[in-house]
Amino acid sequence: MGLNRDLLGRIYRAEEPFEVTRGKLREFAVALGGELEVDVAPPTFAFVATLRARRLLLDDPALGLSYGRVVHGEEGFAYERPIRVGDLLTATATVASIEERGANEMLRWEEELTDADGQLVCRAAGTAVSRGTAGGAS
Repeated sequence: MGLNRDLLGRIYRAEEPFEVTRGKLREFAVALGGELEVDVAPPTFAFVATLRARRLLLDDPALGLSYGRVVHGEEGFAYERPIRVGDLLTATATVASIEERGANEMLRWEEELTDADGQLVCRAAGTAVSRGTAGGAS
């Protein structure tokens, strides 16, 4: 069964803001094999902050995505300003496109992180490949 194109444009909003703390930045740095002693997040930290909204999108049963068929495609970030300790970030994720490529479907999502004042901090986008689901195949 293919991905549900009726969800194109649907927006998923994280239920609560993500608080950026020194502890979370430190955990992220350690996971990458380094140390962090500053109050500004590394560029890929936005992945962590957007994850709550992305999970709502990817886990929506109506989408029809089966993790056993998924290969991560790409991820990108465009910043308006750095993420800093103390930020309260709200994430949204939108189903941007679903395209067939041979036997596969390419799912693209777009995300936004806004601060407590509603100002845009970062835009992100990602792609997942749903293998063998094009044309309604299962």
